[in-house]
Amino acid sequence: MDNLSKLKEALPIIETLEAHGHTAFIVGGAVRNYLLDIPINDVDITTSALPDEVEQIFARTVPVGKEHGTIMVLDAGVPFEVTTYRIDGEYKDFRRPDDVIFVSDLKEDLLRRDFTINALALDRDFRVIDYTGGQNDLQHHLIRAVGNPYTRFYEDALRMLRACRFQSVLDFQIENSTMTAMNRHSELIRHIAIERIILEFRKLLQGKNPKAAMKTMEDSALHTYIPVLDQLTPLLLPEKDVTLEAYFGFCLYKRMITVQDIVKLKLSNHEVKAIKDSGNIYEELFSAQYTERLLLYYYGKKLVVNCLQLLAALQIEVSLTNQQVDSIYRELTIKERADIAVDGYVLMTHLSRQGGSWLKSLLSSIEEQIVLGKLLNNKEDILKWVDNNVKI
Repeated sequence: MDNLSKLKEALPIIETLEAHGHTAFIVGGAVRNYLLDIPINDVDITTSALPDEVEQIFARTVPVGKEHGTIMVLDAGVPFEVTTYRIDGEYKDFRRPDDVIFVSDLKEDLLRRDFTINALALDRDFRVIDYTGGQNDLQHHLIRAVGNPYTRFYEDALRMLRACRFQSVLDFQIENSTMTAMNRHSELIRHIAIERIILEFRKLLQGKNPKAAMKTMEDSALHTYIPVLDQLTPLLLPEKDVTLEAYFGFCLYKRMITVQDIVKLKLSNHEVKAIKDSGNIYEELFSAQYTERLLLYYYGKKLVVNCLQLLAALQIEVSLTNQQVDSIYRELTIKERADIAVDGYVLMTHLSRQGGSWLKSLLSSIEEQIVLGKLLNNKEDILKWVDNNVKI
């Protein structure tokens, strides 16, 4: 769906709010991306209606963040977050306001936001409302804090990393006074939960220009106050987008961090495994004895490709190419152990033996022979190979 069509889906919500005597606008990232002509993710709506009033006006709602003024409206068939105009109360933990104050003026709401490029609104006719110069900053590819940058970063220290993320994703520059405030306030990032940091860092790595953003983190010393990243001196500076798992996997391979360090990132078990596996892939790629077929079988095409992309982004050459990966992976006659034409029960029956450690070892040997193309994946050939290679 194109951007304009996506925005138009929000019009019934806006029109309904206006019919009940309220004002309402599309706001935030959707407006920024619409003006930049890049894909819109979510479309958010801001309104003068109070949360209780939003719930009364619409038939299907979910109070996803009612204490902060946000109600999810489902009436249009597509979920939209509708948030009351607000200003933030006092920040005491450098993360979130102690409370919010609902207001009736759109301008007050926009002036509390992080960066000018995110402080833009669209009315029902798609006319831009801009009180901070955000359109001008979009045209000049600048990331500028709204108002006093020292105040913005003191309120929520994560905004410094968000600035780096937008620098990477949009390939923009950070405006001088905003950068100066980052240099001054970088140590405040230590107050932010690692889970929130990782969300931003992952998006940063997958942007258009992660190298520039990582350089900004180095120049401001922001990374020195973030667990695990504080051990990377210097930071790895990928030239193009990479995955977080491939990035930290390479750090693991280079002994810049340890498995124990990865725990500090508070990732899921699946993500931790992907990092460890990525480290193993790099070990294999730089080994003189690795086999491409086994590498792709044991770790999967996607993870291998991500690791190759990281190496390319760091301008490190290896012999294996993406084209070779595609070709070799297509040629694999099995993609996982469940694809093998025999299972443990068949082998135990054929050999008249009870299960034990021998069975796992035998299945691994059969698996490897099939992957290497030395054994056909059919029951008859496998059992014949077993008879010739297994001593009872």
